[in-house]
Amino acid sequence: MRWPAATPLVFSGGQRFVEQRGDEVWCELCDTYRTDVWITVQQAADELLCLSPYSPRTRVRYLTQVLKAVQADVKERPEEYGLEPFSASGKYLTRFKL
Repeated sequence: MRWPAATPLVFSGGQRFVEQRGDEVWCELCDTYRTDVWITVQQAADELLCLSPYSPRTRVRYLTQVLKAVQADVKERPEEYGLEPFSASGKYLTRFKL
């Protein structure tokens, strides 16, 4: 997965995680959840198998970092996406829908 320069950093290893494991997290997220249903980041982080080896708090940070990288990529390259891949609720990205 790309790491756009404008991606807000959630934790110090965020860029490396997104570049190495971001595609895996994003694909499992899209395969697991229906579209147009609000999902909490906590719930998704706890249910994704690719994040299960990590502690609950770390899972949330990793998923949030992947989502923020996708948001930044959409802003940087909107022509690659057409429609936004997900909608976020609130300022702190606690809920989203695909």
